[in-house]
Amino acid sequence: MCTMRRILKVSLSLLLWNTGTCWAGCGFRPDYDKRPSSNSRSVTKSRKFGGRDALPGEWPWTVSLQLFHQPFCGGSILNAWWILSAAHCFSDPVYRSRNLRVIVGATILDRNKDVIEVEKVITNSRYSSWDNNNDIALLLLSTPIQFSVLKTPICLPPAGKVKIKEWHQCYLTGWGTVVAGRTISNKHLQKVEMALIKQSICQDWYPTLTKNMLCASYEEGGREACQGDSGGPLVCKYWKDNLWYQVGIVSWGKGCTWRQRPGVYTQVSKYVKWIIEKTAAFGKPYFPDQQLEETLSDLSATTSVSRTLYPTTAMPTSTIYTPLFIPTSTNSSSSIPFLTYHVLLTKHQDT
Repeated sequence: MCTMRRILKVSLSLLLWNTGTCWAGCGFRPDYDKRPSSNSRSVTKSRKFGGRDALPGEWPWTVSLQLFHQPFCGGSILNAWWILSAAHCFSDPVYRSRNLRVIVGATILDRNKDVIEVEKVITNSRYSSWDNNNDIALLLLSTPIQFSVLKTPICLPPAGKVKIKEWHQCYLTGWGTVVAGRTISNKHLQKVEMALIKQSICQDWYPTLTKNMLCASYEEGGREACQGDSGGPLVCKYWKDNLWYQVGIVSWGKGCTWRQRPGVYTQVSKYVKWIIEKTAAFGKPYFPDQQLEETLSDLSATTSVSRTLYPTTAMPTSTIYTPLFIPTSTNSSSSIPFLTYHVLLTKHQDT
């Protein structure tokens, strides 16, 4: 049965490729990636600092979480029913209200929104707000995502510890202001290339680092995850199949552009079993190899997305930030909180 299932998946994926539609599995961007191939270890390293505007369909698994139409965290698409995010995004009960929404398939938040309600928020029961250990959450959607070239799932890494040498071309994506400390959202999805850092090195910088966390940045600083899209995905290509996998969830850090102060991420590979168990317990089980089958029906007739380039503007260096979100209200008589949030990606001003 397993052999027949695998043969069917390979045959269907080859059929889609040969007929000119797209690869329908997880971790593949139909308008941007070449056909997945085995043992491809080509590495592209960019030395440019700061975030850049993403293009439509370039990061189709990245989503925005919004409350009362205000973005407060990010997430990623696991399958048609589930979104992966961070537990600290929901530490305050206000973020678990019926007004919680997920924006999928968006590059610019105020254009062509695909909005889906959230039925259930599941945070890891062992999450610690003291050190942000086990900072992971699942969101069960009220209706399934209809996949397209703008909306596809991300792959999960093999269970266990991340081996840095197996991953390349790592990227962080999300929305937020481009300058730390500002409360005006950057409507355009940002992307920035990152580098994973060895656990032993990061442990020297962050003594409270646990085995469930990983670090990413450049030692020079200049690229960093700050407030705004906590819970967003850190994705890398896997050398065995050259597909995109989510290795981290934006969790916490000590500075936006500090030298030797990288961002800290929840290590997703440590929670694959937890994800499988929790999704099954709520009646919508996630299987690591299920994305191809469930995506086929939604991608039977897709069209390419125009890759119009958007102008970018250099922004000044960011300031210090704190990892958690605190909802505040500017009007005590209002039942709607004014949510303050800062930045996911910073743009570094060249000197």
